[in-house]
Amino acid sequence: MNKVIFLVIGLICNLIMKAQDFKSTKWASSNRDSAFYKADTIRLLKLTRDASELSKIDYLEDLPDYYNGSDFIVIEFKKKSRLKLSTILVDSWLVQTKKGEYRWSYNKKEGVIRLFLNDQSIGKFKIGHQSKTHVKSRLSGQSAIITDEIALVRM
Repeated sequence: MNKVIFLVIGLICNLIMKAQDFKSTKWASSNRDSAFYKADTIRLLKLTRDASELSKIDYLEDLPDYYNGSDFIVIEFKKKSRLKLSTILVDSWLVQTKKGEYRWSYNKKEGVIRLFLNDQSIGKFKIGHQSKTHVKSRLSGQSAIITDEIALVRM
């Protein structure tokens, strides 16, 4: 009986760790103050599940309503620890790619994400809660998109 319990706990922990893997995914976050990474808590909304979906984001235009009309940032966790940040200015739909060499690291065991700009740390965050959320479609008759949202808490 104890072996079964340990096996189930191990499987659950393994699923949680895999769910937190960020490589080759895109996320979005509100960017009201133009420095999203300086906040005490960052809420990330998952836009893609893996690299094969990077060009299939069909609800990007729904995000201004989700973020109450504010600008938002798209964060792409690339391979080899590269990070691409693109600010979306809602009023004009202008996309501004942040300059500099952004990088990231993720410690699965600790659940900690670190962000770097030009090899200088700009933030260390612990993964807080993870939940499913609904992004309402701007098109009538379309159902809401269900996706993951996680909270990153500054350490």
